[in-house]
Amino acid sequence: MTPRLRDLCYILQHLMGAGERMLRNLIIGVTVGLTVTNLANAAGTATPKPPAPPAADFSILPEEASFRPTNSDGTPHQVEMRIIADRAAVSPGETIRLGVWLEQDEHWHTYWRYNNDVGLPTDIEWTLPNGAENTDYEYPIPQRFDLSEIVSYGYDDQAFFFTNVTIPADTEPGTFEFAAKATWLTCEVQCINGEGEVKLPITVGPPPAEDPFATNFTPIFEHFGQQHPMPAKEANALIDVQTTIEPEGGLVADKPWKVVFELNAKDGSPLGAHQPLGADSWPTLVPQSNKDMLWLEPVTVETTESGGFKVTLFGDAFETENPQPIPVGGLFQVQVGDTWVRTELTADLAWSASASAETPAASDTPDGDSGSDAIMTAAVVDDPTCATMKAGLGNTPEEVEDGGILNMLMMLAFAFIGGLILNIMPCVLPVLTLKIYSLIEQKGDSTQDRITEGVAYTAGIVVSFLALAGVLIGLQSATGMQAGWGFMMQNPAYVGVLGMVVFAFGLSMLGVFEIPVIGGGAAAGAGAKEGVAGYFLTGVFAVLLATPCSAPFLGPAMGFAFSQPPALLLLFMVMVGLGLASPFLLVAFIPGFYKVIPSPGPWMETFKQVMGFTLIGTAIWLVFVLAGQISQDALLGYVAFSAFIAAASWIFGHFGGLAASGGRQAVAGLAALIVIGVGGYIFVDLPMFLGWSTEGLQVKKDHDADHGIPWKMLTEERSAELLNRYRGEGADGEFAGKTVFIDFTADWCLSCKVNEKTFIDTAAVEEKIAELDAVAIQADWTRRDEMIGSWLSCYQTAGVPYYLVLPADPSQPAIQIGEALTSSQDVVTALEQGAGQASNGPS
Repeated sequence: MTPRLRDLCYILQHLMGAGERMLRNLIIGVTVGLTVTNLANAAGTATPKPPAPPAADFSILPEEASFRPTNSDGTPHQVEMRIIADRAAVSPGETIRLGVWLEQDEHWHTYWRYNNDVGLPTDIEWTLPNGAENTDYEYPIPQRFDLSEIVSYGYDDQAFFFTNVTIPADTEPGTFEFAAKATWLTCEVQCINGEGEVKLPITVGPPPAEDPFATNFTPIFEHFGQQHPMPAKEANALIDVQTTIEPEGGLVADKPWKVVFELNAKDGSPLGAHQPLGADSWPTLVPQSNKDMLWLEPVTVETTESGGFKVTLFGDAFETENPQPIPVGGLFQVQVGDTWVRTELTADLAWSASASAETPAASDTPDGDSGSDAIMTAAVVDDPTCATMKAGLGNTPEEVEDGGILNMLMMLAFAFIGGLILNIMPCVLPVLTLKIYSLIEQKGDSTQDRITEGVAYTAGIVVSFLALAGVLIGLQSATGMQAGWGFMMQNPAYVGVLGMVVFAFGLSMLGVFEIPVIGGGAAAGAGAKEGVAGYFLTGVFAVLLATPCSAPFLGPAMGFAFSQPPALLLLFMVMVGLGLASPFLLVAFIPGFYKVIPSPGPWMETFKQVMGFTLIGTAIWLVFVLAGQISQDALLGYVAFSAFIAAASWIFGHFGGLAASGGRQAVAGLAALIVIGVGGYIFVDLPMFLGWSTEGLQVKKDHDADHGIPWKMLTEERSAELLNRYRGEGADGEFAGKTVFIDFTADWCLSCKVNEKTFIDTAAVEEKIAELDAVAIQADWTRRDEMIGSWLSCYQTAGVPYYLVLPADPSQPAIQIGEALTSSQDVVTALEQGAGQASNGPS
């Protein structure tokens, strides 16, 4: 990977990794919305400013000592650069201080030495007389800027960096030119790069009797010198630092690491901090990260029993071709007595010599012993059927019987009600609002027209569900694979195409183009047009976005349906489709419903544009889904490809609009397709999307942090441990005597994210898991996993979300919480029942 591409990957990771919390908050609300902002600016909330520097008269500087660049649009740059010295003259053999002053316009800021989520540090190159030597320039203690949890560190108003320059003793007297060339990044609503070079003539010889430089500028050097971090030797006299690094054997690519700094005062007194400690480490620590190798997770800072501080940094090691030791740590600010210790502490993380070594296969173990891991894996691979799972788990909960007309009717009713509820799930809301828009637009139609439109919309939904059922039946018949509800969302090619269709449709709603793009976008865009075809294709679009969502009643119904013969599966799909379409079918056949619909008017254009933003928000969510299915490089290319989709949409809308002739529209459409083709050829990693390549795919890891629920991933080994536990065969390892809570989830499942955010990742559930010493497992179905499919099939649910508690006593039946949570207490009660603390609970 080239350095530039690695930098882009790094930025993307931060926008999705450090910005992941913000993205999830956007997508799990009542509707999928979009906040339009430039994440790179990091302007946001800033910490209080440091004391203002002393005033100075910069007019005494020569003209070439000041420079303000010009932006690309011809406006003056937001930063003026100056070079100053603490004396106008220096004798041979002496030292003079030389500094670069960056004066920034109001609300603009530059960045500190280490860029965190965003930002770039200021870089300075000095040009000095022959033989002169200078020290490294220091960065003052930075401020903290926070925009929607995107954090950066830097300087408001002005920034000042200086170096100590020693003049050789044999330098001949005279006037010499000292120069500085600097580059920086300054941000407010947008970020702008700046660079410039400034020069300052300084006399080498006896200083003048009255030195205007010393009078004006020495106080500035003294002021900023007090804001520099304390040298390590001075800090070591006041604090003792103990460092622990995990893993002890060194970094391994794509594996987690942890560094713990424990700080104590040398005199035994308790340390002080600027503010109470917590998950937010500022200002006790300004973290240092290395963008080429490491990803820093949130830092934790806590007080120890001895009155010191324990600072823990987490991260992952990126794969690298040059595994050099990497410093990790940052700028610490702690108080010892009346003295503030501000110093940089780092630990060098070395790479493991066996980082690239492969784990030995089971057959390679000594004496032919396959080991317990091999036994457990074989249990899943050789016998993954539902019957075996039921046998392993002993008394599973009661199953729905296959026979009985009443039972069948009840399941069909569940399918219809589940489809009806899908209308208010986050996945379908964008289409629901668009459908309401079209109803208002067609309010003046005749009764016959409304019936035709309602039937066309219903037909689009039902036909789509029948097509989906046909694909499922074909896959199950031809391959025997477990294909359940939402299975298409496990295919990155499907998600990728759907994402671009939704993105293009959003641009259309915003007025970029009026006629849908030929191809996949037609299914989305046609819904905005009048006529039978438009309503039919809107129904198709609704189904495309509905399948990632589950709903109450839908899970049991579809779980039952997938165990039935093909004809019954088709019937169940029709019932779900009728449930989804029923509100609009009623409106079509009962004219009285139109009385509550507002009349058309100019307000509809604004409403339409708002809906466009919700669709672009949906496209962002689909990018989030792809982040768990393809490599980082492929994801970066996909995001870059979206720019070509936008450009093609603009070309078609600008040159082939509604008023253009047919020939002009054809040429514009061809040009747009060429732009899309070029972008796809350059940026889309087709083998990755088609599943032909798995290079660079990230595997989700256990969450063993000191805060939050300590999730473990459901692997084949852990699945086999659970089976062996209930069979009484082999070791049950980490689950011995423990209650187990399993969360079946997927990144593409918005219902899962709503439940996790609202009912699972809560203090009540976290405390109960800790109290019971229970094991929390996530079964991640973002990508296809036959093992997880077997679990879901066993419990007769077609998809995710689904929640299960396996009691600590293997003789007790598993506790099905199901797919619908109403509060955190549902999970807490099931955990208590699993631990033997409650007599009843979810079933």
